[in-house]
Amino acid sequence: MLPRHGGVRLASGRRVRADVVVANTDAAALYGNLLPDRRRLRGIARLGLSSSALLVLAGVEGRTPGLPHHSVLFSGDYEREFADIFDRRVPPQDPTVYVGCSAVDDASQAPSGCENWTLLVNVPARNPARWPMRVDAYRDLVFERLAERGHDLSGRLRFADVFTPADLRDRYGAWGGAIYGAAHHGRLAPFRRPANRGPRRGLYLVGGSTHPGGGLPMVTMGARIVAGLVAHDFPGSTRAIAGPAAGGGR
Repeated sequence: MLPRHGGVRLASGRRVRADVVVANTDAAALYGNLLPDRRRLRGIARLGLSSSALLVLAGVEGRTPGLPHHSVLFSGDYEREFADIFDRRVPPQDPTVYVGCSAVDDASQAPSGCENWTLLVNVPARNPARWPMRVDAYRDLVFERLAERGHDLSGRLRFADVFTPADLRDRYGAWGGAIYGAAHHGRLAPFRRPANRGPRRGLYLVGGSTHPGGGLPMVTMGARIVAGLVAHDFPGSTRAIAGPAAGGGR
């Protein structure tokens, strides 16, 4: 919670005073729950949702010759993939699949003789209960597409844990399960996102749901913007609290 005067109120009820509060929670969660603001929430809703992701964490027996740390296996029809996600709002039947395996560079990241595969595909920010197929069936489809592209893991899987848009929503407060907050449609999209300087003095927003946008480069730029705003607004001040329970603006 954000009390009216400087600081935060923790879940325990304890009040922590601070001149500066930096919120890295989803902006919709901030203005919907922590600091209710219907006007700002409506502005976010007008932008629509960005995409979400299905994440599969797989334990794989054996080592895969030639597997790089990072690789991307592209869809055969990129245009249709994004039409599935944003127009039809269904998981794409031919998804682009990111594959990450840190054991390639650091064998200690997985049991001896095994690999830790992280698979990520873009899906709509929508409750998986409303998908046209069950989550486990879509997970199997992702493995089928991997096999078609030269990575058949049949007989090699120890386990495959799945992380869905609902997990992003419920665990981390991501609006609708969207990874990047509001959608990035149009050249002016970064300027329509929630501002880095908040509606109360000393309140600032950072993260992928705020200006200038999602993705590590943009989030880093946003953090630099906030650092500059704090330095400008509070010259010489050293008292601050940073964490997921606070908020801000541009």
